[in-house]
Amino acid sequence: MNSADLAGTMSRRNGAAVDDDRTGYPPTVFLMANEFATGGTEKQFIILARALQRAKFNLCLGCIRRRGSLSDALGAEPIAEFPLDGGVATATSLLSARALARYLRRHHVTVAHSFSFYSNLLMIPIARLAGVPVVIGSQQQLGDLLTPRQRYVQQTCFRLCDRVVCNSRASAELVFGPRLANEKVVIIPNAVSPEFFRTGEARPSPKTTTGTVGLIGRMNTRAKNHEPFLRAAARLSGQLPSTQFLLVGDGPLLNELEQLAQNLGIASRVSFLGERTDVSDILTRLDILALTSSSESSPNEIGEAMAAGVPVVATV
Repeated sequence: MNSADLAGTMSRRNGAAVDDDRTGYPPTVFLMANEFATGGTEKQFIILARALQRAKFNLCLGCIRRRGSLSDALGAEPIAEFPLDGGVATATSLLSARALARYLRRHHVTVAHSFSFYSNLLMIPIARLAGVPVVIGSQQQLGDLLTPRQRYVQQTCFRLCDRVVCNSRASAELVFGPRLANEKVVIIPNAVSPEFFRTGEARPSPKTTTGTVGLIGRMNTRAKNHEPFLRAAARLSGQLPSTQFLLVGDGPLLNELEQLAQNLGIASRVSFLGERTDVSDILTRLDILALTSSSESSPNEIGEAMAAGVPVVATV
């Protein structure tokens, strides 16, 4: 959601104008994420935080845990932390709920916008109880990796929202039905940072005798399908002996994937680059970007690669 969309949503609620109670002050917007690991939802959080015009909005930021390399992208911006420590029905979560309610009231928050599953579960009901005029939830994934109980709890929270932002029609239909009858749903595609378009302008001509194929994705779930990518790389290696393969990302599956590359006899052809924030630079090294995930709503990597002029091979 960009600043114009946010202003439009904020301008009226139930037919009445919404503004900061304090005369002469711009409205305060509160954005809340789970954390700041290198992921698509976290990137969109940062893009919006940077894009909001400070002359029109006061900005407050919050999260469940301030961890992950992308938190550095926000510079010196203060980020309030409201930990859950394993669930939304723990003593820690109750303390965080009280702290969040006090925070929202103290900062006179006019719009509260959560970005992720756990921030939806914590922020949405607390913001409503705290009297925040406009409450916005987010569905940035398909939701197919959630348990039935998790889906039910999140849907219950969404009923308390003024708007729910989905980044694709696919995610909106899975959550709210194919007819999108729920008037709260707003579909806003993911933004792409200008740096990727500049990368495309500076991108060298494609190679002819060698090639580099890359996969960008966190190694935290088997739904990303890193293993089939490596097995495909092993099959291609015999036909394309000069081709190299890059994997960008980190997570609990990293050691297992490194061992698989060894077992497949392609360790010398595969580079594990770890978690990176210079994805635009990495794209200049690729001839093809592969996206093998079986669960994506609107993957940032495809939009970024297209902006940079890199061909994409993706699952459907």
